[in-house]
Amino acid sequence: MDRNDLRTIWDAIWPFVPPSIGAYFGLKWRVEQTRQERITTWACSAFLSLYLGAALGEHFDMGIKATSGVTILIAMLLSDIMGVLVASARQWTTDPVGTFKRWRDAFLGRSDKP
Repeated sequence: MDRNDLRTIWDAIWPFVPPSIGAYFGLKWRVEQTRQERITTWACSAFLSLYLGAALGEHFDMGIKATSGVTILIAMLLSDIMGVLVASARQWTTDPVGTFKRWRDAFLGRSDKP
């Protein structure tokens, strides 16, 4: 097995790496969403990643593969960020005072436990 064989294997595996990482994080910290929230999350991550991925690829003179990889990574991260925003919006709407206290204590390093 030489370097070209490893390169061929990596080229075959590479398209599955970013979605696998995104699936891992998505399953670990999943948030139940309504159909409207899922559509909004998907639209934000898909459309913004297409725009930002192409913009970054053009700005930094990346090749086609690098631009595609950046686009996939941006879509994965934006999807996770939108999921976090949905979860935090739910917390704030159901219990604003309790959510503020929990976030403040977490930011200041305080704990409810002795």
